Amino acid sequence: MHRLCIMMFLALALPFTLLVRGEEPVPNEQRALRISEAELARSWTRCGRMFVTTIVLTRLQRFGLTRGEPQLFAVYQVSEPIRRQLQRSTGASRTEEIYEVRWYAQRYRTWYALLGSWTPWHENQGHSIYFFRSMVQFGKTGLTVSSEQLLNVLGEFKKPSCRAIPHG
Repeated sequence: MHRLCIMMFLALALPFTLLVRGEEPVPNEQRALRISEAELARSWTRCGRMFVTTIVLTRLQRFGLTRGEPQLFAVYQVSEPIRRQLQRSTGASRTEEIYEVRWYAQRYRTWYALLGSWTPWHENQGHSIYFFRSMVQFGKTGLTVSSEQLLNVLGEFKKPSCRAIPHG
């Protein structure tokens, strides 16, 4: 009888526990990767097996040389495989965690509006191309995220649609 009561109690308690607990918390490493992906998606678009971004010339507008939408200057395209590297910063204390997420591609090419054609694929002599980085910090004050593009450009990055990418 005693065993029966314990089994009934456990049978009723287990479903309630699963409902209350809900989803398991995601480790901060996984959260940092997801946050970095969201940051990348603010200016890069995945088109098939490529990631693409556009560069627009906003500085010309500041000098009054153009009106309306900023002019397209270039399109950057990086090819899969895309590799992410996650590492925790060594200076992080016990109360905060700081992660650096680096994005690498095998090769890239550029389309310049003035030329109207794509450059050949650049392989970087077999080394991966480091093109994007995010710093994600979990601390007492909450979440802090900073990201940067690592391509030297004259304009600003703008997220394109896949249909707007030149063919070739």
